Amino acid sequence: MEDNKPKTFVLEGTELAKFRAWETEHDKTCRYYDDGTSPECPSGAIGGRLTYRFTPTGLGHIIVVKCLCGEEVDITDFENW
Repeated sequence: MEDNKPKTFVLEGTELAKFRAWETEHDKTCRYYDDGTSPECPSGAIGGRLTYRFTPTGLGHIIVVKCLCGEEVDITDFENW
């Protein structure tokens, strides 16, 4: 039987903490970060600066976040696999 439900991916716990720590530091140096004071947003009117890549495996999900500037971080919580 085929499961037609859409997949849902969620950041929580350690993954969310890793992401927030990385984002806080990365925003300090990223040329595409906009704190709302710039007259034009370099990453577009609807955002899109960050791409979240979820790769399902037999053990868990690999989660990588990539910024428009090219920097990326692996926030996978391997301890919970």
